[in-house]
Amino acid sequence: MSVRVQTLVWAVNGRFNTEEKLLLLKLADHADDDGGSIFPGNTSLAEAAEVCERSVQSYLRSLEKLGVLVWVANAGGDRGSRRCRLDLAQLKALAASGRQS
Repeated sequence: MSVRVQTLVWAVNGRFNTEEKLLLLKLADHADDDGGSIFPGNTSLAEAAEVCERSVQSYLRSLEKLGVLVWVANAGGDRGSRRCRLDLAQLKALAASGRQS
C-alpha cells in the first residue's frame, strides 16, 4: 500500500466521478511508492467501487484516456493478469489544476 499515491489521488478534485476515484484509491492501495506493481483484478475492483465488472472496464478505459492509468504488460506472460501503473506526474498535474481553478 502506498500512502504517497493515495494522497495524490485524494488531492485531485472534480476530475473523477465517485466510482473512478474509488477505483483509483483501490489501485493506489496496491501500488508501490512509484505508482507501479499493480495487478488489478476486475472482481476486487468491482467490489471496492460497488459496481459491476463491466463498469470497471469502462472506468479503467476512462482513467487510461485521462493519462493516469498506464497498462504496462501482462504479468507472467500472455495469459497472466494485466499489470498497470499510475502516472504520478499526471496525478500531480491534475491536482495542481484543481487548486488553480
